[in-house]
Amino acid sequence: MVEKGKLADYTTSAEKYVTNLKEFKIQVNKADGKTNSPLGGVTFGLYGTEQDARNDVNRLALGRTNTAGSYVFTGLSVESSGTKTYYLREISTVDNYQINDTVYPVTVTYTDSDQVTVTATPDPITNMPYGNFALTKTATWDGVTVSLPGVEFKVYPVSGENVKHNDGDAPADTIKTVLDVATNFATAVSKPLPSGWYEVVETLPDGFA
Repeated sequence: MVEKGKLADYTTSAEKYVTNLKEFKIQVNKADGKTNSPLGGVTFGLYGTEQDARNDVNRLALGRTNTAGSYVFTGLSVESSGTKTYYLREISTVDNYQINDTVYPVTVTYTDSDQVTVTATPDPITNMPYGNFALTKTATWDGVTVSLPGVEFKVYPVSGENVKHNDGDAPADTIKTVLDVATNFATAVSKPLPSGWYEVVETLPDGFA
């Protein structure tokens, strides 16, 4: 309290000190999991607890990586007495990449340095691109092999090698062979798909068994 004609002394005890919290930053770097090239356009959330991050609730901040694959969360504070752990989680990624749903803890430690930037690890955090596959279709009569355009295949995600899909499962893709006049091959190409095992089931064309 300040009174007229009196000098208030707030330096006689630690409890009366006026303190300022220093600001810290967390930088996240994002890259292609195969080429390690920077990956822009990936959105991250920052959270105060691991549970919040896993459930995507109570976000403290939201940021999207730039063309250099980086984003910096600013304005973070830590008490001078210790450390604080924040949690990062990817919210969305760019087309044709698998989302990385790992929760990454980032611990910030109070130091005497101004504007400390802590880089999230691993550095960089990576996303694996989707892949695709192609197949060709032929038939043989009397020793003569010919290409078969227009043959349809359904592509089902399965749990492992030689595992068959269940009745009623929805296919991840439906593809059909198209004749390439330059090579005379009838080829079907899948759309970009997440990594994993797939069963490819042919719809038999008329006149085949």
